[in-house]
Amino acid sequence: MKIIGLTGSIATGKTTASTYLKNQGYAVIETDRIYHDLLKPKKAAWQAIVEHFGPEFLTEDAEIDRKKLGQLVFSDQAARMKLNQISHPIILEEVKRQIESHRAEKLVFLDVPLLFESKWENNCDLVWVIAAPNDLQLAWLMKRNNLTLEEAKSRINAQMSQAEKIQKADAVIWNKSSIEEFEKAIEMQLRRSV
Repeated sequence: MKIIGLTGSIATGKTTASTYLKNQGYAVIETDRIYHDLLKPKKAAWQAIVEHFGPEFLTEDAEIDRKKLGQLVFSDQAARMKLNQISHPIILEEVKRQIESHRAEKLVFLDVPLLFESKWENNCDLVWVIAAPNDLQLAWLMKRNNLTLEEAKSRINAQMSQAEKIQKADAVIWNKSSIEEFEKAIEMQLRRSV
């Protein structure tokens, strides 16, 4: 089994790439999905976040107020580091469990937005970075998350730069035109990686 890490900066097309790979029949382990599940009331990450950040980060339904928590961690590096410190070990434990359940697969994709920041590249045989031109990334993020230009720039700047991720990648897949062209680029990289 070969594990391919799939990463990239915010709003570059990782979800589109993951969806395409799943539709082609590949196993894709999505850490964002795992994280969202672990944020459900009374689950491990939920408990740790409420203990550290306080009940003011809960909605009326006792859910984590992800928008409010996001505003905090994208504007406060210490808070972001603490959130990562709390959540990453819990997520990694579940990722390892899911990898074990796919042992029979030839290729397994590990979709981790903060793969390099979390030092998870050591869990992968190869790392693919999904990249997009900066102007498109900014426009996509503003539209997707209904953010102002300043809010979108703040979120992009809170992460490792796209250039640095590209430098660390085994392969870079550019998302800069149509979905069809993007999918062709993914398919080409698949053929190279098998």
